[in-house]
Amino acid sequence: MCAKLNLGGENVIMQKFTNLSQFEKEGAEKVHSLNLYPWPFPDSMFEEVRAENILEKQQDLVVTMHEIWRIAKPNAKIYIIVPWYNSSSNYSDPRNIHGFNFATFDFFLDWMKKTDKNYRIIKIKSRAYPWVRWIPNVPLSIIKKGSRLGLRDFFAYFIGEINQYLFVELEVIKGGIK
Repeated sequence: MCAKLNLGGENVIMQKFTNLSQFEKEGAEKVHSLNLYPWPFPDSMFEEVRAENILEKQQDLVVTMHEIWRIAKPNAKIYIIVPWYNSSSNYSDPRNIHGFNFATFDFFLDWMKKTDKNYRIIKIKSRAYPWVRWIPNVPLSIIKKGSRLGLRDFFAYFIGEINQYLFVELEVIKGGIK
């Protein structure tokens, strides 16, 4: 089994990854529902986990993130792609339960700090729909220090169909705060 895990094996099979799918699919090494815990992997097994268009479909996002933390090695990288909360990418799929924006991961990680299951945000950025990419995403950190928002992101909170996806890179912290 590879040291990298693809949680979206029903969407795409990734080379040099252990692919987990909820359904029987050629190339998927494991078939298991992500809503059944624990997942069929030992603790601290993976140095990289990819969750592309998967988290929005999980019944309990907190338990899912705890499970990712459990199976990840210390300092493992977690790469997440989720739909922006008010985009058609989110609400057009009836299986989607959660929508995401920048504050989702801030809130979630603040809550996780109360446990021993910690992550650190390495990068978080939005991807706009092609027809609005001409709007500059000038950083708004000059208005609010430490803000990750850009001008286009600011408008996306009020107007749907600007941001399509959110890309998040996390690092797993085990054995104390880094």
